Amino acid sequence: MSTGDSPPYLEKDVQHAQVGIGEVERLYREQGGRLWAAVFAYARDRGVADDAVAEAFAQLLRRGGEVRDRAAWVWTATFRLAAGELHRQHSIVHGVPDTSYEPELADDRVLAAVSKLPERQRAAVVLHYYADRSVKEAARIIGTSPAAVGVHLFRARKQLRELLGDDL
Repeated sequence: MSTGDSPPYLEKDVQHAQVGIGEVERLYREQGGRLWAAVFAYARDRGVADDAVAEAFAQLLRRGGEVRDRAAWVWTATFRLAAGELHRQHSIVHGVPDTSYEPELADDRVLAAVSKLPERQRAAVVLHYYADRSVKEAARIIGTSPAAVGVHLFRARKQLRELLGDDL
């Protein structure tokens, strides 16, 4: 069945998928690993990170040319998917899992301390300090205001100083 023989709803999906597939592949190669590591640092769950990154890129492919800033969109979508999954699970994983598979993020004590932060503080810390996003970008990804991200970062730094002492 050629594209012209497809039902209209499939034809649109095929056209959108063809638009920018090379750019999405390049984006995945350039940022996929860093994005996965950031989501893992946030969620502390390999499955959540795997699923959120895969689903965000799949959605990006389906949307094709509809998305103007693909990098910003995929970061936002991935973190929102991960947050949604954590909420569905009604529990956030605490503790430090075996990190033999994960890329090196930071020392285990820092990750363990970050995992003890409340969800919004943890997201702000990971996005701002690890993913190198501005406060404004982190706010957009988390779905809050830049002022709220500033407060989350302030409180997170204070709590991390208490948890890590002089090691921070």
